[in-house]
Amino acid sequence: MVLNYNIMKVALILCAGDISSGFIPLKPVLDNREQLIEERLDFYLRNIPEMYIIWNEQLSKHIADPSIRESLLCDIASLVNADMISGAIPLNPVLLERDALIYQHFDSYLQIIIAKSSDINFCQNRVSMSNTVEQIVLSIKKTIPKKKRKGIRSRRR
Repeated sequence: MVLNYNIMKVALILCAGDISSGFIPLKPVLDNREQLIEERLDFYLRNIPEMYIIWNEQLSKHIADPSIRESLLCDIASLVNADMISGAIPLNPVLLERDALIYQHFDSYLQIIIAKSSDINFCQNRVSMSNTVEQIVLSIKKTIPKKKRKGIRSRRR
């Protein structure tokens, strides 16, 4: 089992959905709430790594940047979390097991993202603070004529 920050984050988002939806009750009758949360988190941490690899591979065919893919997988987990809270994923489903529904919803959102990926420019803005300052200085130099810049410098002194 390979765990990284993003797998842990997906597991935590889904576990939060279980808590918020009431799947993990505030006051369990028989068990300790913290123990139920730990068991549910363990369940996700056991099962998500395998699925995460599959989901990441599916996205990699359409999105080259691994950091964007990982971010999108966390965003999809947030959508599934919302489905849990809203009741779209019921606490006690009739035909399917709840966990199967969770993965089904995740797959559905993944397919939507894949379908939309051709219409979206997925480039990540990576600007460091020093680059930002340099860009601001350069843009000021380009917009202010030299005569006015000299006047600005002399006022600073």
